[in-house]
Amino acid sequence: MVAIPRGTYTKLLLDHAQVWGPPTRDATRQKKAQHVADLLYGPAYLSLSNDYEMVLEPSPNTLRIQAAITRADPADVVLRAVSTIPAPMNVLALG
Repeated sequence: MVAIPRGTYTKLLLDHAQVWGPPTRDATRQKKAQHVADLLYGPAYLSLSNDYEMVLEPSPNTLRIQAAITRADPADVVLRAVSTIPAPMNVLALG
């Protein structure tokens, strides 16, 4: 593989995010995970399209980005709430 100097990519091929993980029999959980993966694509595409020509097929000077969700655990609501409180107040919230 030949190293391409930084800054030479002018195009970008962004693949949709995939869900990787152990097989599950829970179809609803699998659908939710894929929905989250699909939600990543839109904002990433919009942001990257400001700096790159977005393409659908590989070509010279094209950077290809592939992403996958490999683990998705349910959120801990209490810890999530504490993480949104400004740092000096965290101690009071936990106390």
